Amino acid sequence: MDFNAIFPLNWKVDRHNPNSLVLVILIYLAACAALKIVEILLGWVPIIGIIIGALCWIVGFYCALGIITAVILYCKKD
Repeated sequence: MDFNAIFPLNWKVDRHNPNSLVLVILIYLAACAALKIVEILLGWVPIIGIIIGALCWIVGFYCALGIITAVILYCKKD
């Protein structure tokens, strides 16, 4: 299975450059934080709150898997 097709941001991870790994992790965390801010602002609306809460869970899970695969790609031997 090609994880680069699922997580295209992980193509930027260079095994010899730790800053590339940190940058990718920060982008994933920023995406989660931005959606969490939207959830805080609109979470009080009954139906929209449920939809945004589910979306936050899905995006959070995707970002967690993206971070894990980025670390695996960084630690992978040539």
